[in-house]
Amino acid sequence: GEGPSEIGRVGSIGVDENRNKFYVSDHSKLNIFSFDLDSVLADSFYEPHVKMKINPHQFPNDYTYINDTLCIGQIITPIGHNNFKPSVGKWNMNTGKIELMKYEHPEIKKKRINFTVSMENNIYIEYYYHHDLMSIYNLNGDLKHNIYGPNWNSEADRNDYYGNAVVCQDKIIASYSGEDSLIEDENGSKRSNNPKKLLIFDLNGDYIKTLETEYEIISLCYDNDNHRLILNLNEEVQFAYLNLNGLID
Repeated sequence: GEGPSEIGRVGSIGVDENRNKFYVSDHSKLNIFSFDLDSVLADSFYEPHVKMKINPHQFPNDYTYINDTLCIGQIITPIGHNNFKPSVGKWNMNTGKIELMKYEHPEIKKKRINFTVSMENNIYIEYYYHHDLMSIYNLNGDLKHNIYGPNWNSEADRNDYYGNAVVCQDKIIASYSGEDSLIEDENGSKRSNNPKKLLIFDLNGDYIKTLETEYEIISLCYDNDNHRLILNLNEEVQFAYLNLNGLID
């Protein structure tokens, strides 16, 4: 809604597990709201407070919260009125200071990416929507490995490649399509062509195997306690899990 404590356009959600708080970006009001989880659950009239204002000239579109002085995220820099440049960077939520990671692939002209962070392994991973490429970096932004797929080309194409990626202990699991980003349904309408494959790599970027799920995967996350993937599907059953015991080990 448009009220003072309401959210107009939900963006990224950051989670502070140590203090039982979560932060919700509102790209309509250019605010990041802070919620106390215990208060939200106990008080139906609870209202969040503004943690900080969003800088419209350079801001985190998505991020992993580590602490108030260190978040790692996808930083958006608008270019004119109809374009933008995404980069992975470090972001201080207290001061608003942003430090972009130093490596940029020299051959890619139009970059469209997502990312994931593993503090346990001191790495972050950049994966591309329209290039057959995944890159692994240390947390200082130094390139460790570029993983080029069979359709690698420096020019972006109509295909979608990587959807989401997560680090599962000592493995990387990424949803992958490699097909046209749009497909025609039975009514002749165009819709998104979501990935159905899961690619498995080790932390050096060496390919291990491909899992064919036969289900359209919108997003996924890793449940470390139960060693499984939790999947959001574009299917009649929208949520599912995949037990990884014995499957990738």
